[in-house]
Amino acid sequence: FLSLVYAEPQELGWDPTMNALDDGVHYDIRIDGFDHSSRIYRTLEPIYGLDSEVLRHRRTRVWKAILLADGKETGEPVILKDAWVHADCIPEGFVLEDIRKTDCDPEVQDYVNTSFPSPLFHGDVFVDPNRMDLDCTRSFTPNAEASSEPKRISRMRSGRAASLGRQDSTDDLAVLGKRRLVHYRLVLKEAGKPINQEQSLVTIFRILAQIAWGA
Repeated sequence: FLSLVYAEPQELGWDPTMNALDDGVHYDIRIDGFDHSSRIYRTLEPIYGLDSEVLRHRRTRVWKAILLADGKETGEPVILKDAWVHADCIPEGFVLEDIRKTDCDPEVQDYVNTSFPSPLFHGDVFVDPNRMDLDCTRSFTPNAEASSEPKRISRMRSGRAASLGRQDSTDDLAVLGKRRLVHYRLVLKEAGKPINQEQSLVTIFRILAQIAWGA
């Protein structure tokens, strides 16, 4: 009981990097980039995440959003993806950057540009302003040292995990047979439309054919 009384809001499950607006529908979401800068995006409408309101697992949510500058909406709408990803994997934003920068034939490059979205900004979620408390799953290990405090992981482009003050091995990322998860956010330039919102059957079948044939 005392642990609940004296717990910090983030320890009770609240996300201090998200603020609900007065309408209770839209959010201002802070993203802490890997370049150590921060941006705030305001959600415009939900795109995906109907299955995220469950207690048993962490899920992915996607919004159409817009950048805030001095509290005002600026620029064009973008896609904001909020997900829990494996801590030992290269962040998706770096993967997309590498794919889009790959030298290839013009025909292949055109396919890459139309098939892979452009990452604009991304980073892991820290629930404190000093970037010391990474939002990640805890390591429940038998020894007291590991179980007393979750290891603080700061992921790098290489995909290896490095702690803020100590090194985590690949074994440390496996928790009772499960790989540790890190809360991660990614902003994409191209704001598309979910296929289940498309009204034209011609367009739907064309998209499905492209997926099946890889064209």
